[in-house]
Amino acid sequence: MIRIQGIDAYEDAFENAPERWTYFDRICDIKSNSAGSILIGAVKLTELGQELMLIAQPKPDDEYYKWLLNIFRSKGCEVIEITIK
Repeated sequence: MIRIQGIDAYEDAFENAPERWTYFDRICDIKSNSAGSILIGAVKLTELGQELMLIAQPKPDDEYYKWLLNIFRSKGCEVIEITIK
């Protein structure tokens, strides 16, 4: 579940199973090792948001991706990056 927490912060409440996250062509599973939620500066796109992203054609930012994964790791989450062949 994602809830808006102010202008640029979002709260993700993890369940027992890992959550699958995608960032452009990168995929990772994130599993929280503790109960509770984590405030992050990112959101999941709705189906409409995904369609608009295709029109806008944004470019991935490697530093942002690394920063986001470090946020999860610093909160005690296990991050598994998935390679698709």
